[in-house]
Amino acid sequence: MVSDLLSTNTIKFPTVDKIFMQIKESTSIDKRVNKDFEFLTGYIRREWNLGKAPIDNLTRLLESKGVVISKIFLDDVIDGFSFGMMEDHSFC
Repeated sequence: MVSDLLSTNTIKFPTVDKIFMQIKESTSIDKRVNKDFEFLTGYIRREWNLGKAPIDNLTRLLESKGVVISKIFLDDVIDGFSFGMMEDHSFC
């Protein structure tokens, strides 16, 4: 439970899958072009052996790959945001 993690004053996050850095650092993928998104989803599905069926629980899958997902309550005009954190705990 979260209370158990907080009581130890340490939280061990899972290792982030290398695929995220490969995509971020890629110079051959234009991440602004829709067809490249289709390429990326196919690439990720192949790397993670997901097949073509719908993903039953995307949250659980991403968390197993090192993505931390949390819920925070925001003003109605903001529906979400994201940020990245490097291994040295600096933000990217």
